[in-house]
Amino acid sequence: MDASGTDAVPVLQALGLAKRSESRWLLDHVDCSLWAGQRISLSGPSGSGKTLLLRSLVLLEPDVEGTLFWHGRPLEPDQVPQFRSRVIYLPQKPFLAPGSVWENLRLPLRFAAHRQRQLDRRRAEELFERLGRSPQWLDQDSSHLSGGEAQLVALVRALLLEPEVLLLDEPTAAMDPRSARAASELVFGWQQQDPRRCYLWVTHQRSLASAVGGEQWEMLSGRLNTQRSDYPAPASSAPPSSPEQVSQGDG
Repeated sequence: MDASGTDAVPVLQALGLAKRSESRWLLDHVDCSLWAGQRISLSGPSGSGKTLLLRSLVLLEPDVEGTLFWHGRPLEPDQVPQFRSRVIYLPQKPFLAPGSVWENLRLPLRFAAHRQRQLDRRRAEELFERLGRSPQWLDQDSSHLSGGEAQLVALVRALLLEPEVLLLDEPTAAMDPRSARAASELVFGWQQQDPRRCYLWVTHQRSLASAVGGEQWEMLSGRLNTQRSDYPAPASSAPPSSPEQVSQGDG
């Protein structure tokens, strides 16, 4: 720990991440580090490798070369389940099982890394209330949810697990502007509650990138530019200045 109480090494670091198709590099020897307290937005054209990078950072993408470090130490195979319980990846189209919203929030408890965890239903209700949903919404059948509502469920499910890193792949792309703004406020508030937390948020929107990211990274043809571009933290818990900045155009 340093004087601020945060780790003196990155929470998550990748060195030399590489994957090649027959004709080109999909990931071209990418190096990156996520530090405690960072809010990073990642932009770039479609097909540039943004999703591939996020999936590689949680070892979900096969045949990727390179090394991952977790709190300064190489990630060992037997650490992966615990690692994934602390570093959570949210895909743009999350998986929901048949059943209610509440049952879907409880899905991670089936895994050994979360088996001892108890979910607080009242806490879930509070999070959904901040997203404009009533407590009764937890009993909604998941098969009746829109794509944006499924993204809300996935976000709350991740936050209830209290991770230290969120890897967000266009998490508001299917939401209406009001829900998208509320979701961005929720993520920003989660990060501000603990100086050890950080997130990496993929978006195509320049306005959203500057709103949610204290730093902006860019992917282009499998290469990552991490040149620092700082933005002051918002005075409130709402980084975007208007709902339109987190509209459906996120995708």
